[in-house]
Amino acid sequence: MIDVLICGDSLAMRTRISRMLAPEEDLRVVGETATSQDCVSKMYALRPHVLLIDMAMPLMDALSCIQEARRRRMPAIILVISATSVAETSETLEALSAGATAALARPRSESEASRTELANFVRGNYGRPARPRSSLAEATGP
Repeated sequence: MIDVLICGDSLAMRTRISRMLAPEEDLRVVGETATSQDCVSKMYALRPHVLLIDMAMPLMDALSCIQEARRRRMPAIILVISATSVAETSETLEALSAGATAALARPRSESEASRTELANFVRGNYGRPARPRSSLAEATGP
């Protein structure tokens, strides 16, 4: 069972992702949070295997949350969800450099294809080691 924590300021987004993962027998949403500050606390308390975090967050941005999680050596795989295309955006590269494992564009619907893509994204990155903060060159590597 892969425990997932969802962090995003949009209730609609958190609810959509939670509903999309619910049918998956090997994935379990263990919590949701609306702010990056609460996210760090919940990561510490719940110890999820995977954190799905929205890049656009109030108070403490997602980048700061990723850096704080890595500073505290939290072992969760951090997967970034972005409202924009994730290909080569500076925001995505910064998140990867800070310690995120991978990034995915925010699901636009709850279609079967979107649900499958999200679930496979979580599964496919779960086995990868949590990445410590690294240089941009290492994050974008070969």
